Amino acid sequence: MNLPVLENRHSLVLLIKKETHILNNTKAKKQSFIGCFLICYLLLGLTACQPTKYVSEGGYLYTGATINFEKPDSIKNIKQLRTRLNGFARPKTNNAIQLWFYNTFHNPEKEKGIGNKIADLVGQAPILYNPADLNRSDAIMEAYLRDNGYFNSTVSTDTLIDGKTLQAEYNIYSNGQYNIRNIYFPQDSSKLDSFIIAQRKQSIIRPNTPYQVNKLEAERARLTQIARNRGYFLFDPSYIFYFVDTTAGQKQADIHMRLTQTEDLSIYYMDTSYVYPTFNLDEQRSSSTDTLRYQDIKLIQQGEFVHAPVLKRVIAQDRGEAFKQNLQDQTVNHLLDLGIFKFVNVEYEPFMKNDSNFLRRRIYLTPSLTQDVNGEVELSTETSNFLGAAVSGSYTHRNIFHGAERLNLRLTVGVETQTADSDLPFVNTLELLAQANLYLPRFLLPFRKEKVFTYYIPRTRFSLTNSYQRRTSFFTLNSFQFDFGYEWQTTRYRRHAFRPLNVNIVRLFDITNDFQRVLDNNSRLRQSFDDIAILGMSYRFTYNDQEINTLKDFLFFQIGAETSGNFVSLLGNENNELFNTQFSQYIRFDLDTRYNFLNEKNSLITRLLAGVGIPYNNSRVMPYIKQYFVGGANSIRAFPLRGVGPGSVPPDITTIGTAFFDQTGDIRLEANIEYRFDLFPFVEGAAFVDAGNVWFLRNQDGDERFAEAEFEFNKFYEQLAVGTGLGIRLDLEFLLLRLDIAFPLRRADRLPGNRWVLDEINIGSADWRQNNLNYNLAIGYPF
Repeated sequence: MNLPVLENRHSLVLLIKKETHILNNTKAKKQSFIGCFLICYLLLGLTACQPTKYVSEGGYLYTGATINFEKPDSIKNIKQLRTRLNGFARPKTNNAIQLWFYNTFHNPEKEKGIGNKIADLVGQAPILYNPADLNRSDAIMEAYLRDNGYFNSTVSTDTLIDGKTLQAEYNIYSNGQYNIRNIYFPQDSSKLDSFIIAQRKQSIIRPNTPYQVNKLEAERARLTQIARNRGYFLFDPSYIFYFVDTTAGQKQADIHMRLTQTEDLSIYYMDTSYVYPTFNLDEQRSSSTDTLRYQDIKLIQQGEFVHAPVLKRVIAQDRGEAFKQNLQDQTVNHLLDLGIFKFVNVEYEPFMKNDSNFLRRRIYLTPSLTQDVNGEVELSTETSNFLGAAVSGSYTHRNIFHGAERLNLRLTVGVETQTADSDLPFVNTLELLAQANLYLPRFLLPFRKEKVFTYYIPRTRFSLTNSYQRRTSFFTLNSFQFDFGYEWQTTRYRRHAFRPLNVNIVRLFDITNDFQRVLDNNSRLRQSFDDIAILGMSYRFTYNDQEINTLKDFLFFQIGAETSGNFVSLLGNENNELFNTQFSQYIRFDLDTRYNFLNEKNSLITRLLAGVGIPYNNSRVMPYIKQYFVGGANSIRAFPLRGVGPGSVPPDITTIGTAFFDQTGDIRLEANIEYRFDLFPFVEGAAFVDAGNVWFLRNQDGDERFAEAEFEFNKFYEQLAVGTGLGIRLDLEFLLLRLDIAFPLRRADRLPGNRWVLDEINIGSADWRQNNLNYNLAIGYPF
């Protein structure tokens, strides 16, 4: 269980927030906006001033390229083609802001100095024109045009000089793009020819589509993969070649596919596999002499690093089976996915036996470090002058029982103090979290499967967690959780997690008089904090088509469902208790979807969060730890953690602690959009808008204080809180530090008609900044 104050422990969050204060000094607002406008105008003017300051005599500052078409009417999608060709133009132009920094701080008369350090760190020297760059760009553009069906196209270059600046001009002569008219497959009678003809319906190359070399290459790779999956070990992409006939006229081309060397190809079968689990790249491959035979594999290792049955289970293809490339790739992926090898190298030795072709497979495995210890120190400041610190330590062993089992132990100790109230003890909150996770590289099921049939290794997870929280002014809470489940990946992009057993026992004790009065005054909150037992199951599906080290848009989609209490209820438990504690019954659904639009220098990221928890039967409210909240460094950044909702109910700041404990709900809706852009090397800027709120599913007790907390379809959109802001991120590759400064645009806790606060914005006012700006310092992106 994640306790409220233990959530987001992976982030170092600094959140400073004050109460809203409305300013009505119109004159001051106008002056502040005029001042900000003048500053921005001056900065832009400085950026544009003297860009050629350090361009030497005879040199030219390169200012970019233009693409001109001599016969534009013959080009379809001319805008897209112009953008693509412009991307090949070299060199790239200067970043205007970086060039300004360089020209402002660079001093050629001094080798050192603070100015030159600034120029080197965030500046960029002028990028000069070089004729060789134009020649290379010219050749690349012509190759691209040829490879994409713009046959007989030519590219000529020119330059436009203005003072000490130069712009390149590329003139394209082309009659347009050719389309594929017909595709002619081999007509011979060999097995491979027949096989390729049988695959023509799935061909990537299709008539009446533009001619593109990359599609021919993709088709060649597809057929090669299919052939190798049928046992043709020696089949190579070079065995497939194409003739392109462009004499058909009307900008059409015929494709003739041919095969070569097919007479030398035959099917290969697997023989004994030799596995070296402790292979050292610096040693000779014959240095290990300890050999163990297990079924049809031989293990050659120094000591027993990993059990033989584990390797047998993940190595695909037994002796006598026809060679299949996809299963060989699967074997490599399985071995790497075990997490105990850093290198996997497979070699094949062909040989003849009884007039058949066989492959002797040798798998060289280089072990990685199996144990590591990590430590973290975190500091944070929150509202109400709270200061916090936490120390975490973790230990991981990835091969604890020599079967690639991963054991992770973690211990966290955190304290929090309120500096502004001398009546409270120095340590207001003490948190202790101990957790142990054990992952087995297989499904632990009543029936046994010897092989892993998916491309990725499934895992069985056992987890024990105990969380102790002592809040001096309120209560002591202890949560014990046992978790058992499965995790598996069906494709490269699809992951599943199923927890058939989740037991969570939550007990509250040492309640102070102040907090008891809060509970007595709020029946919903009192029921939320009752001792509770959660016995249920959950399922989560995740789709993520992000490609590592590839610049392409990607989608992240996650949906999950969780239930509690159904199994115990079916047993006919009259007291509705588990381990002498009332058990909770609820069902909860969650959605998290994000779409990332990526570019070389900027990106647009959108996120939508939605969730609903429904208590039923013996439960009137959701357990507090399962309720939703919004606000904070990874949510609506213009408001503090749990600083929004429920609905349009304002927080009760007159009762100690209530504002922190009751701003949760059964329903959550949240939407975020963030634009990220490069500023300097290792520095990124961001602009964002966040919106959302939480609501009660129903106000069961009819408490008038929460009349505006209940979710209603006809007015929930009127209760959304909205915030915006700017951010800056320092990307150190191994660590990303983020500072977001946000302020409200719309406050949900105000009366209808008065919730938008755009007319109150006054950046030039110190009072407005103090009461509205929220500073969020964190590690990592918010989403």
